[in-house]
Amino acid sequence: MTNIEEIKKLLDWYDKNSGRAGINALLDAQDKIAIRSYTLAGELAEIKRNYNLSYFDRKIGFNKAKQNFIQKRKMTGTEADANANIEVEELQRVETEYETVGYRLEVLLRQLNKILSALQQRISFLKAEEIQTRSQNQT
Repeated sequence: MTNIEEIKKLLDWYDKNSGRAGINALLDAQDKIAIRSYTLAGELAEIKRNYNLSYFDRKIGFNKAKQNFIQKRKMTGTEADANANIEVEELQRVETEYETVGYRLEVLLRQLNKILSALQQRISFLKAEEIQTRSQNQT
């Protein structure tokens, strides 16, 4: 199961059980989500690294191809640009894929952090409620 599938499974559990789960179950869920969030951040970092590499591969490939078209085929700058763009089309596609996945993971990570914050608030509320109940029962 992928990390994102694990996260979805945990969030589905939280969605279904958040209103009736005890503090320990919520703490356990919070820990698991936090670990998955960390792993997701690592995946995002790797995707961004690959995006940067693919970006520079495309830029370097474009410039080499353009120079080649100008020097060896005696094309104008505009013609060389058009042909170099065709030459690096596959590199552009790879770069765009990394960029798209990176944006998606960024959004997921931001949302996951909001969910962790909400989960922490729920745990704090339940703890305060438990303390209040205990103090009322002791008096």
